[in-house]
Amino acid sequence: MRRHALTALVACVFVTLWGVVLTEKVCYFSQEPDASQSGRLRWVMPGNKEDRCACTSTRPGPVNVQPVRWSHQPFYTDTPIFTNDQEDIHDYFDCHDACRPNPCRHGGRCENLGGYFKCHCVDGCGGDRCQVQDACCSNPCQDGGSCVTRGDAFECLCFNGFGGDGCQLAPASDYTEGM
Repeated sequence: MRRHALTALVACVFVTLWGVVLTEKVCYFSQEPDASQSGRLRWVMPGNKEDRCACTSTRPGPVNVQPVRWSHQPFYTDTPIFTNDQEDIHDYFDCHDACRPNPCRHGGRCENLGGYFKCHCVDGCGGDRCQVQDACCSNPCQDGGSCVTRGDAFECLCFNGFGGDGCQLAPASDYTEGM
């Protein structure tokens, strides 16, 4: 019994650490001559803005004595940032996402439209930020039931034999089978 518990604990720690490793993206500022600055040595980070905004930490990298041919226009700077703070990284590279944190209330889905956002509200919610709600906004119907607003109240239309005010009662045949 102890051996199985230890094996499960080791597996849990491994999966947790592996998940952390997979979500980390270390980015490196290297130094190279900048042709647009008469070959002056400058800090550079390759990749496009999306790549840079995915960095979870930034570190100093190698010095290249010859300019590198990058597939995307690299980011040149005279003042690099070396940090593990993602908020600082996002500020530095101007990676602000209008949907973080999610401005949409009551389970609304935020769509980033490049500097501004649009909320897609769940049924029963409305407004620019899904802040206006009727009785169905909280999604009170369970097991696939549909909610219909009736004035200030709601009614659940239950499917597949489910019942109750919120479709929470399973069909009677589910209770009698196997007895």
